Amino acid sequence: MLTRISKVDSIHVISCLFASAIQIGDSDSINGLTRAIALQRQREIFYGQEGDFSLFKIFTYQFPPSPIDEPLTVHRTSTNPVIKVGSIDVTAISSTSFLHIGSTEKVQMESRVLHIRQLETINEEDLVAEVE
Repeated sequence: MLTRISKVDSIHVISCLFASAIQIGDSDSINGLTRAIALQRQREIFYGQEGDFSLFKIFTYQFPPSPIDEPLTVHRTSTNPVIKVGSIDVTAISSTSFLHIGSTEKVQMESRVLHIRQLETINEEDLVAEVE
């Protein structure tokens, strides 16, 4: 792995959350994982099983790794072994995201978010009565 010196004058990040990170410098590998269930209901009702990830196939399915089978030839000329950054302004880093300044050998990121909206059924007769 190519190693360099990372020099950053300033970083301003307002929010960094949910398996996210800010890293300055080299790393061998970066692995990130986020699992989230976003449940919105019209009324506040709790059934007791909402946080069980095993109930939803999206969280238990094993995605096969994407093979890299293309021939790749890299020629690098690093006359200056310094990564120099002036200023970085970031509003938000979220859900398995990284702000990384440096060299990395391997990166594996995974974010699985299930959005559920449960609305009450509306009877058409009630809608007609409200309009009249």
